[in-house]
Amino acid sequence: MSEADVQAYVARREALRAALLDLDRHLDELSTETRPDGERFRVAVEQFVATVQHHVEDAEAPDGLLAQILDTAAWYASRVERLRSEHDELLADAGDLLDRAGTADDVRPLLAVARQLSRRVAEHRRRGTTLLVDATMLDLAAGD
Repeated sequence: MSEADVQAYVARREALRAALLDLDRHLDELSTETRPDGERFRVAVEQFVATVQHHVEDAEAPDGLLAQILDTAAWYASRVERLRSEHDELLADAGDLLDRAGTADDVRPLLAVARQLSRRVAEHRRRGTTLLVDATMLDLAAGD
């Protein structure tokens, strides 16, 4: 994995972090409203989901981070597979949340669902970062 690849991953990781913080900020503000603004909720979720989708597309591209890790450290295959499986689950749940947000008269019950999705994406992000650090440190130790 080149330094440019690592820097690109760091930039994408920061974009995902910013999306998490933005969604959480919207959820905090919406949760204080007697009747949360459904359109604002839908737009916040839509933007968050778009960032998650971009993350998944980049990570799972043929030359993406997960493929590069497998190329340089195939012994991490189970951890890569876990991340890929989480991508599928997160995207399915995000799509379901978007569908529900688009049809809900009252989004208050969906705030907790969105917050849980945000937590799961944050945990996924941490696992991906840990894997990257492990794979990168291994490469450095081997002199690659």
